[in-house]
Amino acid sequence: RARIMRRITGFGVYDGLGVEKSPGDYAITEVSRFQPWMKTSYYSVSGELKGRYYNVSTPISLYSDHVHYFDLEVDVVVKPNSEPEIIDAEPLEKAIRENRISEELREKALRIAEEIAAKQP
Repeated sequence: RARIMRRITGFGVYDGLGVEKSPGDYAITEVSRFQPWMKTSYYSVSGELKGRYYNVSTPISLYSDHVHYFDLEVDVVVKPNSEPEIIDAEPLEKAIRENRISEELREKALRIAEEIAAKQP
């Protein structure tokens, strides 16, 4: 298992969350070996949760100096006081059309996204 913390230095909007990004914010990404997703939690400089972003992937491999996985395009976002939302289904469909992933893997990715969304408080 690994936890990676990043400090945010720029302005903008967090992809998928649609929440304002500010210098001083930070992100904590959590990955576990063989888990088919990783979670990144975004916080303000004062520690207030801005949102969570779950990236659905093939099972994750952890090495001493890097993390390896294949992004399956579909993601789950959770904003404070909001229902979880499954996003980026269209890029997943494009991957099917381009024969980059199988129909079986597509179904698995969508099932994982639905399970993540269902487990959110």
